Amino acid sequence: EMSRTELFERGFVSDSNFHENLCLNRGRDWLLALRKYEDKHILVKMLPNYYRLFEYPELWSYFSGDIPQEKTALMGLTSHDIIVPSSYIPDLFELEIDSLKNYVERFSGEIFVRNQTDSVLLLSRNSARSMCYAVINGPDTLKLVLRDSLPVAIAPHDFKSLKYDSEPPHSFLQNLPDKDIWMSMYKLFSDSTFCFLNINNIPQKFRIMHNDAVYSSDLRDSLSKRVRYIYNKGVYDKEERIRRFFKWD
Repeated sequence: EMSRTELFERGFVSDSNFHENLCLNRGRDWLLALRKYEDKHILVKMLPNYYRLFEYPELWSYFSGDIPQEKTALMGLTSHDIIVPSSYIPDLFELEIDSLKNYVERFSGEIFVRNQTDSVLLLSRNSARSMCYAVINGPDTLKLVLRDSLPVAIAPHDFKSLKYDSEPPHSFLQNLPDKDIWMSMYKLFSDSTFCFLNINNIPQKFRIMHNDAVYSSDLRDSLSKRVRYIYNKGVYDKEERIRRFFKWD
C-alpha cells in the first residue's frame, strides 16, 4: 500500500490529500490495483457479472495462489474466521492474539468456486485422499472440512460458496512463531491453501486463490453470540490506512 502522498507523487491521484476508496464496492466504476514492492499497477473497470475481485483475469497476478488461466474452476478462499469455545464469551475482547494457539477451537469460512466452462462442473471427493482442502506448512497439514455434502454440481459459468470448518488446529499451530501468530497463519491461508478434490472426476492438487482484499477476520465464539474484528498487521499503520482507503458514508 502507498500513502496518499506517494500516490500523488506517482501520478495516480490528482492531489496529495486523496481520501476516496482504492477498493470500490460493486456498482462503482473502477478499481486500482498496486503492487507494494514492484513498479506495477493496473486500472480495471468494474463489471456486474463478476462477484468477487479475484474473478477479474487482469487482477490474477495481483492475488495470492495459482493463476486459474487453464483451469475449469476458479477457486478462492474468501474468509477464515477464528472460532473459540463459548466459555470465552465474557473474555472475547480481552484475548491476546499472540496466545491464539492456546484457545482457538477451529477456523471457519467460505471457499468461492466459479465454473469457467460451458458445461456442468462436478466437485467430488477423491477417494485416494483423506481431505478436500488443506493448508500446508512443510510437513504439517491442517484439513479444511466442507460442511456442504459432496458431490456438488455447478451450472455453466455459475458459482457456489462452499462453507468449511478446519479440524482442531492445536498441533498445527505449535510450529508457528509465538509473535504475530495470526499473521503467520494468515500468510499460510493466503499462500498455501490447496484443493484436493476431484473436478469432473479428475484428481486435483493446486493452490487456490486468496481474497487479499479482506483486511480483517472475525474472532467469535462457537455460538456466534459475540464478534470481534481482528485486523491484519499494518492496516492501522501509516496515517491510519483503514480510514483513508476504505470510506463509508
